[in-house]
Amino acid sequence: MEAFHILVEDVDSEIVLFHDTFVHCQHYAEAEHNVTITIPMFEPVPPNYYNSVVSDRWLHVETCLPISFKHLIFPGK
Repeated sequence: MEAFHILVEDVDSEIVLFHDTFVHCQHYAEAEHNVTITIPMFEPVPPNYYNSVVSDRWLHVETCLPISFKHLIFPGK
């Protein structure tokens, strides 16, 4: 079993909007994994947030991907 930290940060990487631990078992290594996250949106809408996945065990095993809000459509109020 391997543990990973999932983080969502604001555009300036100043505020952590979400943090959770994901435990990955070797038995399911080849399976696709989906994680659903609900985070707050503030006005004005930022250009993007950053989603990071960091290994709890290994050094330098991490990735960071921007989540763009360029074409985001909000539901009606």
